[in-house]
Amino acid sequence: MKFFTPETLTCRTEKTSRYFAKFITIVTFILIAFALQMDAQVYIKVCPRPPVYVRPPAPHNSHVWMDGDWVYNGRTYVWREGHWSAPKNGHRWIPGHWKNGHRGYKWIPGHWRK
Repeated sequence: MKFFTPETLTCRTEKTSRYFAKFITIVTFILIAFALQMDAQVYIKVCPRPPVYVRPPAPHNSHVWMDGDWVYNGRTYVWREGHWSAPKNGHRWIPGHWKNGHRGYKWIPGHWRK
C-alpha cells in the first residue's frame, strides 16, 4: 500500500499545474493563429481576367446563372467555373466582383441578397 505525504502531493500538484499552463498556452496560440487566418484578406495589384467559356443551356427557365468565382487557394487566385442554380425565394443573385481599395483589389464573392 502506498501512502502519500504532503510533500509528494505538493510536487504532483505543481507538476500538473505546469503541464496545464503549457497546454493552455499552446491552445491559445493555435486559436489566435486560426482566428488571424480566418480574418485574413488577400489583396492584389492587378485584377485577373476571367477565362472565356461557353455558358451551358439552362436546365429550367427559372434558374439563375451564377458566374464563375475567383477562389484563393492559399497561394494564388484560381478560377472556379460558373453554374446554374435554382433561385432563393425573395433573393437576387449579386455576382462576384473585384473591389478596389487603398491596399489593392479584393475579390468579393457572389452572394444572394434579399
